[in-house]
Amino acid sequence: ILDGTVRGFEALIRWKHPARGYIPPLDFIKVAEETGFINVLGRWAIMQACRDSVSNKLKVPVAVNISPVQFLNGDIVKIVSEALNKTGLQPNLLELEVTESTLIEDRARAADVFEKIAGLGINLAIDDFGTGYSNLGYLADLPFKKLKIDKTFIDRIEQDMHMAQIVSAIIALARAL
Repeated sequence: ILDGTVRGFEALIRWKHPARGYIPPLDFIKVAEETGFINVLGRWAIMQACRDSVSNKLKVPVAVNISPVQFLNGDIVKIVSEALNKTGLQPNLLELEVTESTLIEDRARAADVFEKIAGLGINLAIDDFGTGYSNLGYLADLPFKKLKIDKTFIDRIEQDMHMAQIVSAIIALARAL
């Protein structure tokens, strides 16, 4: 925001390898998903984000990325409820971000989980919108509070008028919904 006010923050995981340094999520999340470790890692990330949010006293939302595997196979509603109860974080200060692929894998299950999470007062966001399958039907059917346009679109809006128009249309669509 232009006035410098912090409106929220995002919890990001990086693996600090002793020899290779920081390893980005693209390089290790898939392995965590394939081995089932994503549920342990995801539970820890949610709990730590909630703890950090409570301790920073800013009273702004913290966003946490949720793996499709964790979202659809784990007990994400229970995990989030426990984290809120143990830390005392207000539900409206937690935002869960999911990618479009979460919606494609099992739309009925995803819709059920989204409704339960929204019922807790937690905000939901679609992350990296426009890079997945972009089925606009779920924007109308599911209780999202935010639509995060993928960086690849944003990076090109100053040089590419067509991309600027696409981003503008996505923003107008999100506002209309």
